[in-house]
Amino acid sequence: MRPKLLFVTDPLCAWCWGTLPELEAARRQLGDEVEFDLIMAGMRVGTDEGLAEYNRRRLLKLWREVRQVTGQVFSEQFPAGFVFDSARACRAVEMARHDGGGPPWAFFSRLQAAFFVDARDTGSIDVLADLLELDAGTVAGRVDDPQYGAAVDANVDLIERLSAHALPNIQLDVGEGYRLLSGGYISSEFLVDGIRERMATA
Repeated sequence: MRPKLLFVTDPLCAWCWGTLPELEAARRQLGDEVEFDLIMAGMRVGTDEGLAEYNRRRLLKLWREVRQVTGQVFSEQFPAGFVFDSARACRAVEMARHDGGGPPWAFFSRLQAAFFVDARDTGSIDVLADLLELDAGTVAGRVDDPQYGAAVDANVDLIERLSAHALPNIQLDVGEGYRLLSGGYISSEFLVDGIRERMATA
C-alpha cells in the first residue's frame, strides 16, 4: 500500500492558500510514491452575515502576514456583499471530486485563487459554475444536493477524530493510520523530508 497524505484545508483559509504551492511542489516530487488527497474542514459554515469592519481589518492583517511569510498573492479586497461562509464552496469541492473521480486539486487551486487573488465570491453559483466549467443551472441544481453536504459532514467528523483543527493540517498514513505530519505552514523542502523520514521508519 502506498502511503497516503491528507491535506486538511478550507477554501477560505489564508494559511492554506499560502501553503498550497508547497503542497503542490511536494506532490510533483512524490506523486508516484505517495497518494495525496485533500478534504475540506468546513472552517466557516452556518452564517449569513456580511463582514463587519473589524473582521475585515483582522483578515487583511492576517493576509499580509501570510503573504510576508509565504510570498503568496492576495488582492486585499473582498467581493461586494461577501458572506464569510465556506459551506457551499466545500460542497463544490466534493461535487468536483465526484465528477472527476479523484481529489480535485486543480479545482481547489482555482477556487482559492478566485477568492484570494481575484476577490470573487466563492459562495456564488455563477462563480462556482465558471470555476467548475459548468453552466449555472447545472451547478444550482447540484451543489446543494444533500450527498455533498453529507460528504463535508463526514470530513468534519474525520477531522474531529484526527484532532486536525489547526489549518492547514497535514496527516500521513504509512500503514498504521493517519498521524500528524505538520500543522500550519510548511515549505515543500521540509514537507518532502518529513514524508521521506516517516516512510523510512515505517
